Amino acid sequence: MKDEKREQPLSPSLYTEEYFRTACEGYDEFNESDGQRLSRRLEAAFALADVKPGMKVLDVGCGRGEILRHCAERGAYAYGIDYAPVAVELSHEVIGAMSPEDAARTGVMLADAKKLPFADKSFDRVLMFDVVEHLHPWELHEAMLEVRRVLKDDGRFIVHT
Repeated sequence: MKDEKREQPLSPSLYTEEYFRTACEGYDEFNESDGQRLSRRLEAAFALADVKPGMKVLDVGCGRGEILRHCAERGAYAYGIDYAPVAVELSHEVIGAMSPEDAARTGVMLADAKKLPFADKSFDRVLMFDVVEHLHPWELHEAMLEVRRVLKDDGRFIVHT
């Protein structure tokens, strides 16, 4: 991967509120329920994670934040990262609408999947839903190495695209 020509990453400015509310997977369900319902496709991917109370879950490319909400509602500690400032804002809105108990176990920050700001082996689950198709091959490679680093040895990595 080191010798290949590296295309420039897509600008985070491409990911606007309009994109997240009108073009991103599950937007109808999100708009109708403020993130309380998932689309059938996202629900199926989320079910594979088998999130349990007390787990630490990282949502890479958390977008609007509805997956964070569903993790917290199952008793998990949910952390989301996205490199689009609008996504972080939308996720904060979702967190703000959660119960105080669930919101206390949930966080989101502006960060890049290629440089995750977390300690080694710190997550039971890492989720990457509808992210892969937005990355160049070299970016995906770096992101996968980071996921491997932060995922516990007995953890589970779920990719949906």
